[in-house]
Amino acid sequence: MAPSRHACQQWDRAAILLVGLITTGVVWWQGGLIKVQIQFQSFIELDKEWNSPEMLEAREKAFNKTTRQYDLFKLEGILEFLEKFASFKKAGVLDMNLIYHSNIGWYTVRYYFFNVENIVTLREKWKDDSLYEDMKDLYVEYLALEVGHSTEKRQAFEKELEATRDEFIRNESRN
Repeated sequence: MAPSRHACQQWDRAAILLVGLITTGVVWWQGGLIKVQIQFQSFIELDKEWNSPEMLEAREKAFNKTTRQYDLFKLEGILEFLEKFASFKKAGVLDMNLIYHSNIGWYTVRYYFFNVENIVTLREKWKDDSLYEDMKDLYVEYLALEVGHSTEKRQAFEKELEATRDEFIRNESRN
């Protein structure tokens, strides 16, 4: 006995639905791969900029050894780059897992922590309270991954960071 015309139409619809679902799955999977590719390409470009001769020179000269303070003009270029890096995270181009395990994420946390007062000064100078806000958000999220949400653990982490300030500056200044 041959299947009825109605049964064949149902099979046709089911087949079309199955093909549609498979196609949707493949497109979704490819979209995920493209997102990862864009993330890594963006990170590679940011890493090239962070380690460029110009940025290395800026980082080396940003701290004035005579006054024992950062030169705000030179520091601003570094902070602008790190803000751009943090903005890529906020925009969803970079994910926090990549940032947390990257050297640029490590530097972002330290430059932010060691320059909170300079950031306040720059906000006042430019009359912009939102300046470096993405860096601040990245710092908070990084700390949550590093030590969780415990105030005591955060304070202990920041105390350890503070203890490395001089060594950090010495290494960045290449002396």
